[in-house]
Amino acid sequence: MKVDSLSDQKRKYHSNVKGQHKSVITDKYAGDKAKVLVLHGGMSFERDISKISSKGVVEALVQLGYGVTVVDVGIDIQEFLLKNSNYDVVYNCLHGTYGEDGCIPSILNSIDLPYTHSGVRASVLGFYKDVTKSMCNELGIITPKAELVDINNKSTSFQFPYVIKPIAQGSSLGVEVVFSGDDYSIENYDFFYGDVALVEEYIEGQEIHSAVLDGEVLGILETRPIKKRFYDYETKYTDGLALHIHDVDITEKERSNIFDVSTKIYSFMNCKGIVRFEFIYNSTQDKSYFLEGNTHPGMTPLSICPEIAQMVGIDFSELVVRILNSAGVD
Repeated sequence: MKVDSLSDQKRKYHSNVKGQHKSVITDKYAGDKAKVLVLHGGMSFERDISKISSKGVVEALVQLGYGVTVVDVGIDIQEFLLKNSNYDVVYNCLHGTYGEDGCIPSILNSIDLPYTHSGVRASVLGFYKDVTKSMCNELGIITPKAELVDINNKSTSFQFPYVIKPIAQGSSLGVEVVFSGDDYSIENYDFFYGDVALVEEYIEGQEIHSAVLDGEVLGILETRPIKKRFYDYETKYTDGLALHIHDVDITEKERSNIFDVSTKIYSFMNCKGIVRFEFIYNSTQDKSYFLEGNTHPGMTPLSICPEIAQMVGIDFSELVVRILNSAGVD
């Protein structure tokens, strides 16, 4: 599996996404079971990843006998759904803006059409990193210290090293990890993904992911980049750039803490279906820091949630069906 570079992604955004294409049915499969409308593609920077995720999902649903219609989501998706609401359920395979920021769930709630993955509340709490930080503060959950920086004031109170993140993007798009020896700082950040960014203190440690399905933590997995400083966009979606470690070397205290925090956030956000949470574990402090949640985790061949599910005996097709069975409206 190989994905375009970030520069190619940006070029595609300007040529395709800015054109605001209309929604179009790309595939249709007959089946004896429920009629499923799969939403993929879309208008975000993650449209290509969404299509890779949907490929496996569609194949599984078709093989299991569901009637499947696949739609590449465009600017007119609300009108499209109003005119094409004669489906039993929507499988939301969108990633990024519009798909996982609460927009699609809001539309589907209004027409009472059940959909997979989390609703409006959880989507907003998970997608907007500044909102996530506020939620964690309210719940007493430890996160790295952070501050907001905008395009008109490119400065930060943090000393090197620190991390720069767009407040509303997924797949590590726009994330920079900056060290003192780098020929780069917040002053060089291009704010391509929005006029406001989040700057966090850098926490050295192991990047650990939990997968939660229907409120139950299935397990945890560590990702360890081979060439990069962190688990960035290219590393996530390219074979051979990261180790996926199943036997995670952390203390039992912090393993239990990660499970507890994952369950607590899942419940508070009112999530449904599958969710992935990210942590950094610092062994010197024996402490785990919550980083963020993903209410629409990938279903690609390299994605973490299907891998964790497989670790506990849930194969890909079963995972797809369990996500489908969790569908509902807010």
